[in-house]
Amino acid sequence: MATTRTFKRGLVAVAAVTAPLTVLALSTSTASSAPASSDQVIPGQIDGILPHSKIVLESAVTVDLNHHSATLPLHQGTFKGQKVWYVITEASDEGAAADLNVNFAPKLANMGNGCAVCVQDLTLTAPAGNKFGEGIAHFQGIPDFSPSRVLKQGPDVFPPAVAKPGAVGGPLYSPFVRFSGSRTVYNAPIVATGNAPFDVIHHSNTADRVLKINPAKKAGPGEFYAPSVELLIINGFDSGQPIIYISTESSDPTTATLERATYVPLLGKTPFRGGDDFLGSARE
Repeated sequence: MATTRTFKRGLVAVAAVTAPLTVLALSTSTASSAPASSDQVIPGQIDGILPHSKIVLESAVTVDLNHHSATLPLHQGTFKGQKVWYVITEASDEGAAADLNVNFAPKLANMGNGCAVCVQDLTLTAPAGNKFGEGIAHFQGIPDFSPSRVLKQGPDVFPPAVAKPGAVGGPLYSPFVRFSGSRTVYNAPIVATGNAPFDVIHHSNTADRVLKINPAKKAGPGEFYAPSVELLIINGFDSGQPIIYISTESSDPTTATLERATYVPLLGKTPFRGGDDFLGSARE
């Protein structure tokens, strides 16, 4: 969900930014409710396929620690006749979240407070020739994946001397969307645009965290594998416990560059800086 964070590198603090973070899994080998002391080492799985019991985002197909990747279902949309590809990670409605096996994030319902364009209103149409298939979402704005990501160390390591994001959201792009006729807000970041082949080396048409896109294919009579995307994961800690997460967008260009996320200026308008637990805030 949208998260207000203060990033620290050494003694240098970066201003709070809005960055949609999705916790994918807990990497601890044993669960414990006891707080960790400052010198305690908390064990966590470091290789192999993470057991499904540790996966928080239940729609995730796999979390592969050897390849530092998570595989998520991929959905198709359009923007002015161009194909776009997106994932869904959170929903503001508990029932919708359960249906899609994504994370329940009630604060997303506040995302449009004071900033109507911070939530894209999408329409859905049935796929041509397949009335039983998943609807095609029609976006109002998308990211530009063509810039080259540039990160150069500064004289004191941080802040960097140069930080240019590899993807930039257009004036109407927000990963937070609402489908026509519904009040539910979803976190649905676009991770690729256009048709294959998808560039996962220079990322000219994919997000910088994309490692591979797996197209839909037949598995047998009447069966098929839905399309999926493999995303680079990030190791972190929350309340002393090792976690695995992905960072998809940021309102700050330096943060976006560091986390291989899409820089989305519009997210700086989400309600509201310093809000955290206050009524009407979408930030945490």
